[in-house]
Amino acid sequence: MFSLKDKTALITGAASGIGAAMAERFAQAGAKVVIADRDLRGAEEVAAKIGPLASALALDVTSETACQEAGASIGTVDILVNNAGVGAVGTILQTSGEDMDRMYAVNVRGIFNVTKAFLPAMIARKSGNIISMASIGGVVGIRDRLAYCTTKFAVVGLTKSLALD
Repeated sequence: MFSLKDKTALITGAASGIGAAMAERFAQAGAKVVIADRDLRGAEEVAAKIGPLASALALDVTSETACQEAGASIGTVDILVNNAGVGAVGTILQTSGEDMDRMYAVNVRGIFNVTKAFLPAMIARKSGNIISMASIGGVVGIRDRLAYCTTKFAVVGLTKSLALD
């Protein structure tokens, strides 16, 4: 098993699914884990299951202000996992502008907001890791998933550009 002893990880969208599983695994490897999710109750349940290495944080990744406040209040984060995301089923003819805006706000702008809040401290320390979750839908199109694939392609592009910068 890998060791994350003395590391702090913040994982967005960690009140369930992949985010919760990552939080559990990181804690097993010794990391202090911040379970960040707009569903505070779910985040608290995951944190309670993990134990003393975990804490819960209510965080709406679509809010630039909330992300900046989290970045200022949490302190050192060694590993940032941009996992929060939403999906939608539909072709362009079935997808509303509101659906597309919601998907973009969470899946793309959310990663932008959270990364922008935590990256400056990582740069100052010359240390840190950022993991942004995309999906196969970020590298190949999937039938009836227009908005989802569009935003996940953007996540891949954002991540590649961020790495180069």
